[in-house]
Amino acid sequence: MLLSLPPDFKNPDKFAITCDADPFFPRDVWVAIRTRPLIGHDAGKVYVHSHYHVLWVCIEGCGELEVDGLAYRFTPGTAMLVFPGQTHLRIHHDLSAIRWMLIRFTVDKTPLWLRQLKNVTIRINPETSGEFERFAAAVVKNQNTSGAAAATETLLRLGLLLNYLHMSRIAQTPFAGMLDSADGQVRNVCSEIITGSQNNDKYKDIAKRHKMSQGHLRRIFKAQTGYTPFQLKQRARIFQAQHFLMNTDLSISEIAEKTGFASVYAFSRFFSNWEGISPSEFRKKR
Repeated sequence: MLLSLPPDFKNPDKFAITCDADPFFPRDVWVAIRTRPLIGHDAGKVYVHSHYHVLWVCIEGCGELEVDGLAYRFTPGTAMLVFPGQTHLRIHHDLSAIRWMLIRFTVDKTPLWLRQLKNVTIRINPETSGEFERFAAAVVKNQNTSGAAAATETLLRLGLLLNYLHMSRIAQTPFAGMLDSADGQVRNVCSEIITGSQNNDKYKDIAKRHKMSQGHLRRIFKAQTGYTPFQLKQRARIFQAQHFLMNTDLSISEIAEKTGFASVYAFSRFFSNWEGISPSEFRKKR
């Protein structure tokens, strides 16, 4: 049987792939579908897992997922990863039909890129939707099959799905083109700043983590992205504030606190300078 190759694969001596990723292998996967509101003694019950990650995906209908006391709005195609130690509770807007998929798994060590999915909702794009469907097909195919090959296929599909969700999250920021043009190390720093702006990392800590001086990292960062790390951090704070305004019912003062502002006045002025409208006016667009 002849194998077909991509058109661009024109008899090269070799292909070199530089891999600066941090891959991981999920284990102990458990998948379930939930379609009904919690009732009886389970109504209002808050769950927390000591060592499981739980990926929540809204398949149909509308509802909310409350994570660490903060309710996030979910519509079909919304996903969120709940981390070990986080409390979570699903809430239905009404008694209409809604379907959730829960994917629970463990990892030996949570990589940095996966930690960047904490406390954010992700809109599943068409490419990620295809990977989600392939994972679901692998679960159905292998659910009653024993053996390492079947289990490995399902676990690898889950790993790919989580990687696609991370790329979807980055693509939903205003910085996707910037990341495409940067090299691996600068791209990783950009990703940390963009998706992790709520962790209050100091720039010197980021530079130390990447084993370079602050000055050197600032120079190559500016050269490759057109922004200083501080400028990118400010843009990331605006993006995070937009996320809270559109996907939660947090008050403006609570959003100001979560995005690191000393007062709601400082936050509102900063937001208005960037967006041309107030946070309250921006929220009305949702």
